[in-house]
Amino acid sequence: MAIDLDLLRKVITEIKKDLGEGFIATDIWSAADNKSLIFNYAGSNMYTWGMTSLPALSRIKKDKKRPGGFSGQPKTKELFNEVTRKLDQALAAADYPGLGRYYLINLENNQLALVLSAGTLQQYLLVDLSGTTMGILMSVVLPKLMQLLTR
Repeated sequence: MAIDLDLLRKVITEIKKDLGEGFIATDIWSAADNKSLIFNYAGSNMYTWGMTSLPALSRIKKDKKRPGGFSGQPKTKELFNEVTRKLDQALAAADYPGLGRYYLINLENNQLALVLSAGTLQQYLLVDLSGTTMGILMSVVLPKLMQLLTR
């Protein structure tokens, strides 16, 4: 599967505009090998792929409201890979339909993690709901992300 990094940058730029102050971080990675294709976090116009720039993370970690340490971190991607796998198994064991293309995790401090899965690609989007609305997230941002990951 060919990945168009310019398209990913464009979509992330649009999502950041749509979410405004609600955008914290996003990461798109290959679930097969856990390698980040591209990630971005609040306060950065830099799009990075591969490993996280440690100086960039140390700057954003100072703002406790926006834990930029989530972005591009291998442990975070491993966690979401495992949660997705376990959730899918639990649903199957309970004779529920399989996991769809996304799920939401309600976090403390009025934050939310949106995790999307499309074949070998996964993406998380960390959002501060005090800076945006659930309506924008679900009716504007989510459809853009789903369209991107299913291309």
